[in-house]
Amino acid sequence: MHGRLSVSYWKPLGAFGLLVLAGLIAWGPDRIWPVLMLRAFAIPMGFAFAAGAGLLLWRKQWLLMAGAVIVSVAAWYISDLPGRIPTHFGNGSTVLKLVQMNVLQTNTDQTGAIHAALAQDPDVICFQEVDQEWVDRLLQDLSAQYPYHCLAPRNDLYGMALFSRLPFNEDTVRMLGPMPAILVRIQSGGLPVRLIAARLRAPETAADVRQRNVQWRQLALWSLEDSCATAVFGDLNTVPWDDAFQAYTSTTGMTSITSMPCPTWPAFSGHAIVPLDHFLLSHTLVPGRFSSFTIPGSDHLGIHVGIGIVIR
Repeated sequence: MHGRLSVSYWKPLGAFGLLVLAGLIAWGPDRIWPVLMLRAFAIPMGFAFAAGAGLLLWRKQWLLMAGAVIVSVAAWYISDLPGRIPTHFGNGSTVLKLVQMNVLQTNTDQTGAIHAALAQDPDVICFQEVDQEWVDRLLQDLSAQYPYHCLAPRNDLYGMALFSRLPFNEDTVRMLGPMPAILVRIQSGGLPVRLIAARLRAPETAADVRQRNVQWRQLALWSLEDSCATAVFGDLNTVPWDDAFQAYTSTTGMTSITSMPCPTWPAFSGHAIVPLDHFLLSHTLVPGRFSSFTIPGSDHLGIHVGIGIVIR
């Protein structure tokens, strides 16, 4: 009797557990660190539970199949965010081409990573996770083609370097909490554009999440301190459906190009499953097409975007 009761109850309990999981994915509070980490992997969970639902359908496990479908739908529900629609640029606009690359500080294939950057033919390149050894190599290989640079090397995975074909009207390294961020102004098509490159704290613990969220609030203040056309980009260690990301866009009016989404980590064979690298634009900039590309030796994909600056 006890065995039959166990068999009869485990399926409803399993289905109930899947419903609870779906609720946490769809509406769980990001201030609770395990929930935040669970929700960060919504994209792979959507695929995994859809595949699981197919297997359960084949096994005729109807109740569990329904639960798996609901989890998959919840995962896709939060990750299917609207972004600004890419535009085909025509006459009357100029295009600024930007590349974001987390190269992985311990990456030994520096040559391959640099060649991957040059293959995109960008105007501005942001390299993240760079130490002094990386910076020395970047200066050696890029200074001829990209003579303008702003450097903030570090040994703790939060160093960065910005290289540009276009001269800087202003360049500075500011501290975003304990991490550096690079702010530059350039002229493109005769119009000023402000670029803010940042790498936020990886949310590896609850304390890290709190620090990262403080960085988001500081980034919002920087974004609002100037009316100049602004692009914010980098490995922001946040998925677009995270509460901190959403609060930033609501506060600043900045919108994401890469909320479609564009997964960049962990990279394997040209693919990834979690969108951590982002480009966000003020309303005065027009988003263009974006694409991801492989960075040899890195655990991130790079992102190449075109930003339209309308000349009125």
